[in-house]
Amino acid sequence: MRRASDVFGNLRSVSESTGSWPVGQPNPTWGSEYRTRYSYDVAGRLLTVQDHASNQTTLTYDLLGRKTQMVDPDMGTWQYRYDAAGNLVKQRDARNQAICFYYDGHNRLVGKTYHAGISNLGTLTCSGTYAVGFSYDSTANGNLGKGRRTGMSDTSGSASWLYDARGRTTQETKVVNGTGGGTFVTRWDYDSADRLTWQKYPGGNAGQVGEQVMFTYNTQGLLRQVQSNGSTYYVGETLYNALGQTTQRWLGSTTGVVQQLYTYTAAENFRLVTLKTGNASPYTNLQNISYTYDDVGNVLTITDAAAYGGSQTQTFAYDALHRLSTAQASGATGYGGYSQKNYGYNAIGNLTAFESATQNQYYQDEAHKHAVTHIGGTASGNRKYWYDANGNATRRISSTQDVTLSYDAENRLTAMSGGVTSSYVYDGDGARVKETAGGATTVYIGNTFEWTGSTATMKKYYYAGAVRVAMRTGVSPGTVNYLLGDHLGSQALTLTSAGARLNTNTELRYMPYGAARYTAQTTPTTFNFTGQRKDSGSGLLFYNARWYDPVVGRFLAADTIIPQPGNPQSLNRYTYAANNSLGAVDRTGHWPEWVNNAFGYTMGAVSQYLNNVSLGAFAALAVHGDLSLIENESYQQGRELGRW
Repeated sequence: MRRASDVFGNLRSVSESTGSWPVGQPNPTWGSEYRTRYSYDVAGRLLTVQDHASNQTTLTYDLLGRKTQMVDPDMGTWQYRYDAAGNLVKQRDARNQAICFYYDGHNRLVGKTYHAGISNLGTLTCSGTYAVGFSYDSTANGNLGKGRRTGMSDTSGSASWLYDARGRTTQETKVVNGTGGGTFVTRWDYDSADRLTWQKYPGGNAGQVGEQVMFTYNTQGLLRQVQSNGSTYYVGETLYNALGQTTQRWLGSTTGVVQQLYTYTAAENFRLVTLKTGNASPYTNLQNISYTYDDVGNVLTITDAAAYGGSQTQTFAYDALHRLSTAQASGATGYGGYSQKNYGYNAIGNLTAFESATQNQYYQDEAHKHAVTHIGGTASGNRKYWYDANGNATRRISSTQDVTLSYDAENRLTAMSGGVTSSYVYDGDGARVKETAGGATTVYIGNTFEWTGSTATMKKYYYAGAVRVAMRTGVSPGTVNYLLGDHLGSQALTLTSAGARLNTNTELRYMPYGAARYTAQTTPTTFNFTGQRKDSGSGLLFYNARWYDPVVGRFLAADTIIPQPGNPQSLNRYTYAANNSLGAVDRTGHWPEWVNNAFGYTMGAVSQYLNNVSLGAFAALAVHGDLSLIENESYQQGRELGRW
């Protein structure tokens, strides 16, 4: 990758190589160039970004330097207006859907209204009852909420928060309207170092508080144990190395119904090299996975010697831009093994060849240059996709389904109909709180609690930091299962409370971009590839901001955020994990996080390579489409990861 800047330090061009990076070689072989160009006005504001195929994003500003319009090759034309204090007060998208934003005297967002059929923001008068409302400063019932957001109301229901003297959230009360809803209360407590010491889960949908889970820490301040008030140890002990990386974890008791062992080596820059799980020494009867890497951290091989049906080894190769180019799984024939799969990309990062010499992916929508439109040569028949003006997929056809997808004013998927029938409800922060599919309704309280209509079927999930380690179905004692993942956090094995494989062989294995390659038995959770929830009817994966289709390795909506505008690969708003699905995850649906240790998401070597030039905060903000994400108080307070 070659970069050129002007005398003011503004990035003017980036040239990418189409060559290869042979294993063991320190540098790639330089091939043809793909060049991306950037232009600025006299004030240094980014005006245009033009890719190698001459697709151009154009930005317009007012006299105060605030972005007033963006014309994008995927998202169309968006407009923005501000008040005298610089607050965003109006936003119109390419579908002529407008959002008005309202603020209090402290410039805090207090409400939003939605308006359809707005072709120009100059004609819009903001008024009406708030569709989403935010309140602040409540001190009722002893709440120390002065200066903090304490309430939210929206079409899904409402939420309120209590705080302690240090500003830490101590209680959330979530009210979900409609069928299957109710009132759900979660509580937290902390120590003097602001570490979570316990969490109380909802006990049902009538405002009752249920199980209390306690967290203890070692002398270095790292998480040691996770224990239920019913005495069950979800995590009985955790050990770490000098770098703070997990080396051992006991599940189920202080001696370990199941033990997990992680090793790292200096030769691999302290990346994860083995992951072992078992019931007795040497702890390899459940998982015995080893990893190798190239010099910049791309995963080269994954070997699971304990895989059900026999040992399997996956082998991978990459192009000079660290994009996956080939994959193959050998061993254990009939248990998810696969012959060599090839992946190819065009000049603007579109995935044109996907896992088969005959599966070509085409991009023929002139209004959405990076959106896949159809696939030829798939074994299950051709697939086709259609999009709205904002770049959201509105129709998805396969050999077995013709699905229509519907979206709300904030570009969130609200319904699927056709081959599947489902609907989704979101709160004012954009979190999915309810799903109805196949006549069954599920309420989601974050990633920790699911309500499906009764205390006998409700589900709770337990975590060791960011790692999901166990779940319980029903009221204690209920049914406890331990959940084992891979280096990406993908759900792999489900165990009984005794540490045995559920139903003897319950296991999930995935193709590199997330499609299932081996599924045995029924798992009790919908958490799937990279730890995201899978929709059983459509096979799509929910990545919070957007939905992802693992069959084509692409998101089904344009990303409203460009995380690395100085990296041309980041300009493709439909790309999953920078086309490096073995080395990164995209939990938010907005940007890849590079995996550099045992289920740890860090800025690894590959990410540093891709992001070693920044356009600066101003230019980064300029290329974002949905500025409401920045205005939303919840994102400013850090309630959701991955927001700018």
